[in-house]
Amino acid sequence: MFFYFVIFFTSLSLGLVILNNLIKNFYDLDITDKKLNLVSRVRWGDSKKSHLGGIAFSATLIFTNLLIIIFFKDIFLSNYKDFIFFSSIILLSGFFGFLDEKYSCKPTEKIILQLIISILLVVNDKQINFSPNEIVNITITILYYVAFFNILNMFDNIDLGLSSIGVPIIIFLMLFNISLGNNIILLSFLASLIAFSYFNSYPSKIFMGDIGSFQLATVLAASSVNIFWSDYEFRGYISSIYQIGLQNIIFLLPIADFIIVTIARVTKGKSIFTGDTNHISHIFNLRIKNINLLGLIFFIIVICLAFCFYLITNFFIPGKHSLFSIVFFYISFLGLIYYLYKSSKND
Repeated sequence: MFFYFVIFFTSLSLGLVILNNLIKNFYDLDITDKKLNLVSRVRWGDSKKSHLGGIAFSATLIFTNLLIIIFFKDIFLSNYKDFIFFSSIILLSGFFGFLDEKYSCKPTEKIILQLIISILLVVNDKQINFSPNEIVNITITILYYVAFFNILNMFDNIDLGLSSIGVPIIIFLMLFNISLGNNIILLSFLASLIAFSYFNSYPSKIFMGDIGSFQLATVLAASSVNIFWSDYEFRGYISSIYQIGLQNIIFLLPIADFIIVTIARVTKGKSIFTGDTNHISHIFNLRIKNINLLGLIFFIIVICLAFCFYLITNFFIPGKHSLFSIVFFYISFLGLIYYLYKSSKND
């Protein structure tokens, strides 16, 4: 317990110090000015705030690794795949996010960067074993990662957007205790995300930017795949579909946002990568008129999804009947969010 406290406290403290420094010095002022001139102000507004908050995630992760290497060598040696390879992939995703932040990458360029991270995660054994065919499994895994990266990136559209769902999701994933190395990385992100939330609550002083959202998406997606698929044995496609349904219950809120916004943009003839203010966070806030309260509501929704996961896994046996139940749950949740979305938009 003391070991976990040390990791959490040091990560939290370092995150607060780094974020405070980023806010005071505004290192990316020139980059932000260029973006405000290049992209629609409907999405960005006139706000000038640093988009380098994700650097705090990278710094705390590096510090955590150094702490483990220097003071807890046994733990490092027994979990080196996580501390060396997985951490390196996360940091690389942060660097790719920085490139996107600095140069405003085109959609095709973003996809290429996401594919590189996806392939590296597969090499690191973070793979969905959906079928007996390895090529099919690798293809599904890469497609899943790319979709997940974009879904989470799109949800980062308002103060406390990703923080409000990221904190409870990380706690949820840590409860599975899949591996000590993976849990330590999650704990480091939990602490730095809490530190970030302090500065990102409305009125926010800093954004995590693509640096942060890409790293967070990489951690959550890979950890989730590791938890649900590392020991999974293929027992038929119904069982596999059920498993992937279970895996993504906790992510249903950003999934709902992605589906609703994508449909809205496609029906208007717009690219799904064109930013706007039609996300569920923007529309819900029209009614709530309190961004911090909205963040708390998103936090509670994720906790409710975790409770639903518990009910489904403890009262249903994997099979066609439980698959029907989980499909029904998905449809019901998405339908409820869409109803609330439309009613809030029409008010």
